[in-house]
Amino acid sequence: MGALLLLALAVLGLSGGGDWPRAEAQEGERAAAMTVGSDHVCALLNSAEIECWGANRSGQANAPSGRFRAVNAGRVHSCGLRETGAIACWGDNGF
Repeated sequence: MGALLLLALAVLGLSGGGDWPRAEAQEGERAAAMTVGSDHVCALLNSAEIECWGANRSGQANAPSGRFRAVNAGRVHSCGLRETGAIACWGDNGF
């Protein structure tokens, strides 16, 4: 398992088994930042893209494509600050 996945599993208190999707960073890819929701994790990669994994009942792990400056995960939603200054949110619209 990649170090990024192991850190996320440790934060969530998961063992890596079960029905959780697995995420592996590409060779040479690094996370500039990570954020943890109730049961999902998002990382802002050094490529300025966002990668999310974990539970996805409300679409909170379906990060949009594009380049971002920041990411933050809520209970069942996530939001990112695009390089343009626009904000993009995905997941539960009850936020």
